[in-house]
Amino acid sequence: MNETDRRNMNDAELQDLLDRYGSDTAKWPTPEASSAARLLAESSPARAQLDAARTLDGWLDGLRQHHAPAGLAATIMARIERRDPADRLLAWLTGRLWRPILVAALPVVAGFAIGFGLPQEADTDNTDLAGQIGALAFTDIYQELDDAEQP
Repeated sequence: MNETDRRNMNDAELQDLLDRYGSDTAKWPTPEASSAARLLAESSPARAQLDAARTLDGWLDGLRQHHAPAGLAATIMARIERRDPADRLLAWLTGRLWRPILVAALPVVAGFAIGFGLPQEADTDNTDLAGQIGALAFTDIYQELDDAEQP
């Protein structure tokens, strides 16, 4: 025998079972249903809980029978087809994985195209300046190496 079957059920446990399984106790697991049956036979507040749950289940069953109005699907489809061209473009760009990657790569490709398309000017002053700065940067390193080699 299950522990639930051996002990008495209280109102809170009954409410929990009503919330989980609904008001039809025939659909409940057997141990819980037998404990609930004992409580319902002894307690009028428990019977009130069961009646309230049955009322709620009746309302919920009534909601399941609600049908959408005729032509709703056609109205939705018409609105989708009449979307703004900018919205359609945005949907196309973000619709699949490759499209955002393509859009992200376009500025890089444009940058390379612009960079290679610009005329190359020979700027000897900057070349000499870069060489001088490099020589200055490495002069200290070479001097330290020379100092370390001397006995």
